[in-house]
Amino acid sequence: MERLSGLSLGRIQADLLPPLRIGLYQLLYLSRIRPSAAVYESVRLASFIAGPRPAGFVNAVLRRAAEKRYLLKLPPENHDRVAGLSLRHSVPYWIVSRWLERLGDPDTCALLETFGLPSPLTFWVNPLRGVPEHLVDELATEGIQSELSQRLPGSLRILRGNPARSRAFLEGKGYLQDEASQIIPRLLDARPGETVLDLCAAPGGKSFALACAVGPYGVVVAADRSLRRLKKLQSNCDRLQIPWVLLLAADFERTAPFVLRFSGVLLDAPCTGTGTLGRHPELRWRLRPADLSSLVRRQRTLLETAAGLVGPGGRILYSVCSLEAEEGEEQIEALLKVHPEFRVGDLQPLVPALLADAVTSEGYFRTWPHRHGMDGFFAARLERSG
Repeated sequence: MERLSGLSLGRIQADLLPPLRIGLYQLLYLSRIRPSAAVYESVRLASFIAGPRPAGFVNAVLRRAAEKRYLLKLPPENHDRVAGLSLRHSVPYWIVSRWLERLGDPDTCALLETFGLPSPLTFWVNPLRGVPEHLVDELATEGIQSELSQRLPGSLRILRGNPARSRAFLEGKGYLQDEASQIIPRLLDARPGETVLDLCAAPGGKSFALACAVGPYGVVVAADRSLRRLKKLQSNCDRLQIPWVLLLAADFERTAPFVLRFSGVLLDAPCTGTGTLGRHPELRWRLRPADLSSLVRRQRTLLETAAGLVGPGGRILYSVCSLEAEEGEEQIEALLKVHPEFRVGDLQPLVPALLADAVTSEGYFRTWPHRHGMDGFFAARLERSG
């Protein structure tokens, strides 16, 4: 854009950047859209946003791009590999640099390619309300094509259509949730009749799976510091018809509001979310390196709180949808140094057979989007001596 306009990005009127980018994308990558149509629609959008005179600037830039579109190429990557990958895949330089250093070139390239593809849409089937095999047929009557997940029993992969508008969804037979996220509550191994705590629960996907595991004679305390998000959790709870989830508005980064001891605590901690950049592409441009340090501190505080809320023989399941070691492996190692009463539990029996390779040599659970076809998650189960 700077080459075409003769201006640095900082000097281009900010509200003209979206129509310019849309027009350039159509000109360079969408062969079925005529160049004249791409220019016309972007100019019309710019005129609506900023008025006719700024729209003339957009018109001039895009007409120049249409004339030279076959000559517009990305800079060669052999000069600066990080910069080339960052530009080609639209991922910030600092993130690409970290991944190259940790994962190496082939895995980083595969990961970036995967984040440029549509993320799979998956449906957790509420075992209290539906049967996966029946739900495939039921969704099909509404034009929604799905199939049983090969990797995760009790889950459907949506191939076409939007199940959030289906009768089955409205009747509480399921919840839209990535497969990796669906696996996390299984790893706590909650048992019938137990009382467990979900520390950062909203909007509730993991709480609902825990509630199905503990059953009507157990209790799930679903806590979150956001009342707005708790209201969404309550709405989901009502739709799914799971009444033994107790909602609690509390900030566990401060003092815990009780001294109870739980059989199990699930801490799906706030994190950078770098394992979900395919599903949430806007995240990549909101994140800053300083955010990682801030979130690591928050996670450590929450882990300390969780350690104090687990009774003898109890367990913590810590998880993040992040690919960064500081938020995963390093957090667990730091906790174990100051809490020798905990040890890393064996996750292998709890992980579906087709995801056995997601259990690391240290006993942690880690999924990679380019290897497993789902969001990138880290999880570890910590068991307290009894």
